[in-house]
Amino acid sequence: MEEIDERSAGSGAAVLEAPTPIQAPPAEAPIRYPDRAARHWLLASVVWLTVVDLFGLVLATQFVTPEAFGNMSWLAFSRVRPSHVSGVILAWLTMMYFGALFYMLPRLCGTRGMWSERLGVWCAWGWSLMYLCGVVGLLTGHSQGREYAEFIWPVDIALLIIWSANRPTTRSETWSGSQGTSGVRPRAP
Repeated sequence: MEEIDERSAGSGAAVLEAPTPIQAPPAEAPIRYPDRAARHWLLASVVWLTVVDLFGLVLATQFVTPEAFGNMSWLAFSRVRPSHVSGVILAWLTMMYFGALFYMLPRLCGTRGMWSERLGVWCAWGWSLMYLCGVVGLLTGHSQGREYAEFIWPVDIALLIIWSANRPTTRSETWSGSQGTSGVRPRAP
């Protein structure tokens, strides 16, 4: 409530004093997250989205003008389509999901970072290299001939190894022993 000061202000009017403002508690310094792995995965997903969209453009061009690319065997519909479909699934969506996961997990778990940013960055580069080898194999005619699983077996093995290497990367610091920023330790997995 405001208090009225009984002192007169020159012409006999009462002066109102403003209440003292309530002091806000001091703000904590914002947490700085490393996010290196998340940036690598998300940036690579954008680059691969551009590449697989170009594959889609080649496919659309072949629908409109079947003889547009002549007799280039590596641009045949049967080779570009698996590259496009695998690229959307493995190169764009999977990399985007891993990038979003690496960005959100430390924030949701209340930790300062992931278990290993370096491992996440290495896995992003390995995943991109794995997809590049798979696309080169598909465009040169090397395929297993199975829908959504066209990559040759060495590329499939690389996919499994890199996917498995990402598992420990998603472990947060609180699970490995140190306390996170929230002060609450989640249950051990």
